[in-house]
Amino acid sequence: MTADARVQAVARLGFTDRQAHFLTTVMLHGGVCVRRQFARFGRTAYGHNVNAFFDKLVQHGHAAPCDCVHNRAQLYHVHDRALYGAIGEANSRYRRPVPARAVFERLMRLDAVIEHPELEWLPTEGEKLAFFAQAASSWPVDRLRHPTLGGTPRRRVRVFSDDVLIGVEPTGRLVFLCLVTNPLPDALRAGLQRSGDLLRTVPAWTLMLVFPARISNSIDRFVAVAREELATPLPAVVVDDLREYFGHLASRAKGQARGFDPRFRALQEAFAAARFRVLHRRWLTGETALETASSPAIRDAIAAGAGRIEWTVLPLRYEHLSPLASLVRPRPKGVEEGDEGGDTGAPSPQPPAASSIRDPARSERDWYRLVRGG
Repeated sequence: MTADARVQAVARLGFTDRQAHFLTTVMLHGGVCVRRQFARFGRTAYGHNVNAFFDKLVQHGHAAPCDCVHNRAQLYHVHDRALYGAIGEANSRYRRPVPARAVFERLMRLDAVIEHPELEWLPTEGEKLAFFAQAASSWPVDRLRHPTLGGTPRRRVRVFSDDVLIGVEPTGRLVFLCLVTNPLPDALRAGLQRSGDLLRTVPAWTLMLVFPARISNSIDRFVAVAREELATPLPAVVVDDLREYFGHLASRAKGQARGFDPRFRALQEAFAAARFRVLHRRWLTGETALETASSPAIRDAIAAGAGRIEWTVLPLRYEHLSPLASLVRPRPKGVEEGDEGGDTGAPSPQPPAASSIRDPARSERDWYRLVRGG
C-alpha cells in the first residue's frame, strides 16, 4: 500500500485525515505514543482536540493506556486489529504486548520520524526490500545479515533490524537514522556494521545518529566510533590475521585446541578491542562482516561527499515516561483456540482503571500483567 492509501483507509474508520496520518505513523513505527506527539505531529496546540482524540481511541478500544511512574503522563499502545488491518499490517508485531524496557526506544523512534517530515519513510521490510532491489540491484539480499526471531520450527527471519530507520529525501538520497539509546558507545557498533552492509551498496547516503538529551554530552565519542567502524577500513593483512584468530576461537569453542599457544595469545592481545569482538560475533553469521570492514567504499564515498555522518539531538526527556507496567494484554479467546482471525469487528472492552494496573492480584486475563518497568 502507498502512504496515501494507508491514511485514507484509516480515515474511513472514523478519523480525520490528520488523525489517520498520525495513527498510521504510530502503527508503522512502534505502536506506542503519548499525547504531546500528536500535538507535535499536527503542529497544533496541546489542548481539547488532542485530549478528545486519545479519549476516543481508548473508548472505542483502538488503544490501551498505561500510567507512568511519575504520574505526569500516560502511554498509549495502539493495538486494534481493525486499524492495523486497514494499513495492510494486521499481523504486525507492534500489536503485541510491549515490554516496559522497549517503550523508550519506540517513543524515540516515533519522535525521530515526526521531526523529519521531509523524508519518505520505508517502514516495512517489504518496502525496504523493494527499494534496495531497485537502488542496488547488483547486491543480493541474501548477503545481508539476517536477524532471526523465534525458535524452530516456526522461526522467522527478518532481513532488516529495527535499530535503523530508513528514509528517502526528495533528491533520492538515502537517510539512515540510527537511534542511540545505550550510553555505552560500543553498543552502537553492531548496528553500524549492519548499516555498513547497506551503505556501500547505494550511491548517496547520510547516516544520522539520533541522541536523547540525557546522553548528548557524549556525542563526540559516538561519532568517533561511527567513523572508526565505517570510514576506517581494515588492511588486508589485518583481515587475514582476524580470520586466523577467529579460526582459533572456533577450534577452542569446540574443544579442539587446548594449552598455551603463543600465536593465539599474540592475536588475542592484538584484537582485544571492542571493534574486533563485535566483528567476531558477526563473523559467526557470515563472511560479509569482514568484507564490509575491509571495504574502502564507505571511506571513499565520505571523501567524495556522497556519504555523510551527521548527528542530531531530540530535545526531549523520556525518564518521566517510565511505565508502571509492561503494556501487556491477553490474546483474544479465539486466538488461544487456534482462530488466526483474532479480534472481531466489535469494539474491544474498555481497559481497567489505572489503579487496577498496580494491583498484583489481577488475573492474567486482564488487559495488563503487572511487570515492574526496567
